Amino acid sequence: MATKNKDTLLQKLENLTSSFILKINHVTQRKLNIFLLKFKCEYDYDEYDHQEEKKRYYNLMTYLHYHLRNVEEANQYNEKALEIDPESIVALGNKAWILFKEHGNDDDFKSVEQILKRVDALCTDRVKLAVAKSEMAYSYARFGLLYYKRAVEIYEHVLNDVKCSDNLPVFLWQYGCGLIQGRCLRQNVIHHDTTYEDTIKCAASLLSQVANQDDNLRYKARALTELGSLANFNKASAKHVHDCGLPEEPHKMFSMAIQLVQDHAILDIPVLEQYAYQCNIQDQPDLSKDILLETLKVKKSPRALTLLARILYYQMKKKLKQKCIPNNAESQEIIKLYNYAIAAGNIAAMGYKGQLLMQMWNYKEAIEEFEKVYRLFELSDPKQEELDWKTRFLCETCHAKCLYYSSNDALSIIQAKKLLWSSIELCFDARKESNDKNKKMKLAVDEMLKLLSRGRKTPESVLEEKIMHKLVGQKDRAFHLRRETERTGMSLEQQSEMAQRLIKLHQFNEGLSLLNQMMASNTFPEELKEFTIKAYIDGAEYALKEGDFLLASRKTLLAFDMRFPNDNSNISQERLHLFLCANEQNQNLAQSVQECITRFSSLNITTCFDLMPGRLRFSSLEETMLQSSVLVILLDDMKNDDSDSLLFNISKSLMIITVSDQCVIPYRLRYLPHLPLGKLFQEDTKKWIHNFFQMALLQNTFSILKNNINQLEEK
Repeated sequence: MATKNKDTLLQKLENLTSSFILKINHVTQRKLNIFLLKFKCEYDYDEYDHQEEKKRYYNLMTYLHYHLRNVEEANQYNEKALEIDPESIVALGNKAWILFKEHGNDDDFKSVEQILKRVDALCTDRVKLAVAKSEMAYSYARFGLLYYKRAVEIYEHVLNDVKCSDNLPVFLWQYGCGLIQGRCLRQNVIHHDTTYEDTIKCAASLLSQVANQDDNLRYKARALTELGSLANFNKASAKHVHDCGLPEEPHKMFSMAIQLVQDHAILDIPVLEQYAYQCNIQDQPDLSKDILLETLKVKKSPRALTLLARILYYQMKKKLKQKCIPNNAESQEIIKLYNYAIAAGNIAAMGYKGQLLMQMWNYKEAIEEFEKVYRLFELSDPKQEELDWKTRFLCETCHAKCLYYSSNDALSIIQAKKLLWSSIELCFDARKESNDKNKKMKLAVDEMLKLLSRGRKTPESVLEEKIMHKLVGQKDRAFHLRRETERTGMSLEQQSEMAQRLIKLHQFNEGLSLLNQMMASNTFPEELKEFTIKAYIDGAEYALKEGDFLLASRKTLLAFDMRFPNDNSNISQERLHLFLCANEQNQNLAQSVQECITRFSSLNITTCFDLMPGRLRFSSLEETMLQSSVLVILLDDMKNDDSDSLLFNISKSLMIITVSDQCVIPYRLRYLPHLPLGKLFQEDTKKWIHNFFQMALLQNTFSILKNNINQLEEK
């Protein structure tokens, strides 16, 4: 076949909806084997009652086996998929890809062309095309957290593009999309273009539609358990579930689900697992254990094995009433359950097994389990986020304990400290709505404080101890740690690493203080400049949210000075919003503000420059008001000759108003940016001026400021 025709054929295949066009990045052979084992185990224990489910599984296994170079197995799974549905667009596409890649004679290429023509004809049927696209969403979701966003996008596109039909498994797509949205909430992978509230609403709405249908009772029961889990997440999610016409109490939805499968003799492993998990949460471990044992008689579900092991573990700890767990028959039985779960593809069971080994004082084997998890998910690569944060948190905190309990050497302590810092950052990154965040943060901080207490005091350890207390709200204890002790003697590398860590944890004052010290000593690395500017801006935004307008103003001006050390007239307008007070509650100002905006528009007032009005003393709020008010005045270039005197008169009036007493100190206004007059009436600018005048009103200077403007107009 001519190369040109072959390239044309390849282009057509790449535009085909098939498993071979999945864009799964950074997947090694080892990970493909893990996915293969996981999917096979799930299929073995979960009875797929819907032909669509079986077909999707066969198509996915075709893709995995082919990429693992098991071509014969790939062909076998492909044939199974086509037996279920000879007109499956995805299965036909997979067959075309295998023929194209594994063979090279003209007859094979003709077969590929025939398949492509057949697929083109099938794609004219909107229903068949929607089924194929939804299968792509399902496939992406099976490859973990990194691909949830893509799966949701495809599901939403399909659901928006089709209407309900008896021949269309819409409930499958609704359940799939709602399930992924719920997992996004629990695993802290809300995407930047989607709000937390929208994600909850979408998940609750989709799952409630499945729960309210009666065409497939198995999925009705599954949707009820997922809604129960969603309502369990926090009060906000429970409210949204209730708004969809379902009980607000999670346990009622689990009871409805289990009643449904029992009444209709439906054996559904996921429903039984979820119900057992809920019973355990409600402090009914014996009932939960009975359900799991019955479940395991049917199929060796990896999740059921892990849940049962966890229940036995907590019951044993409660009975022993001690931290150390003996190496006896009971603990070995739990380890055996974990091993079964690990063999069946449950990665979290590795972390739990490591935790148990640690409490049995078997530190070496425990560390080996944690390192298996790290290697499995390549956690040294920051781009990899496939492991859920709670499992990673467990591994890192327990690994750190193993290191500093088993050894006192400096290398182990440093490694343990890094692991604890990582676990603290994981908690901090978790959404504030997560019920587990504060509890886990406290646990990690306690372990860090224990670790710090074991070694000698150093400038770095004192600073770390102070931050630990601040993270859990112990501000009084943090205050008593002297600031001078923190920084003296820290190396450049220690300062840089610590500063970046603190900024990430929103400890802006401490982090920026370290960076400022580095700048003052002429040891500031150039590569940290952009990071520092962003830290100042982020710190200013954080200060605004906390209501500290003066701190926000100062941090922004420092960022300006770093960005524009020699040219203060080119400060970007986008940064000016950081000067603002976000208080918009006083609506009575609207008319007066509009009047002042109109008056300012008739005054062509000066460009920016440094002003030295004299020796004055200001309170924090007065200083903020002063800086903000002068910013409002400096709107545009003045066209008359006495621009300097006019600006000075306005500024002087403001200064006199804000003098607090006769004791004075030197004060100098910072560099003042330029705002083009043409942008004055944009909505953002109106909002800025509105807020500036609100601040002036707080100091009873609004009326005097208006009088100053009146006098200027009269002149």
